[in-house]
Amino acid sequence: MISPELIRRYSFFSCLNHEQITAISMNSAELSVKEGEYFFHEGDKLDHFYLIIEGSVAVNLEITDREKKQSVSDQLVGNLETKEIIICTLGSGDIFGISAIVPPNFAASSAKSLSASRVIRVDCGPLREDFNTDTQFGYTMALKAAQIFRERLRNVYIETIASNIK
Repeated sequence: MISPELIRRYSFFSCLNHEQITAISMNSAELSVKEGEYFFHEGDKLDHFYLIIEGSVAVNLEITDREKKQSVSDQLVGNLETKEIIICTLGSGDIFGISAIVPPNFAASSAKSLSASRVIRVDCGPLREDFNTDTQFGYTMALKAAQIFRERLRNVYIETIASNIK
């Protein structure tokens, strides 16, 4: 369990009441991760989201590597060479893995530690049950998730434009 006072410090949780912050803190744990460790990969089932206390994390997407020659047969069977692109770099106070809140709870990207980092891992299983009984809590968290999705989608759009300009 993480102290509710620690959770309360971060703007993502600013519109939650004391009971809601307590529910989050009771379902949270602090983790230390080494540089280069993945938290999850695109397509993984997510039951946790993360808050960065210290360090930096890259949110990545795997895309077809257009610089490598891809055979027609590989294209037909989906056996393409890919590369990871960083769509955003996150730091202290940022949230990632927010798909754990929104069904069907699969990661839309990967997340990898760029430096030794400390994070709070929030277990969403019990929280999703709380969202069903406290619908204002569920609505607020879904709204916060939507804001993060919008920001990350904008980052993908900007990255796509930048890669096409090269």
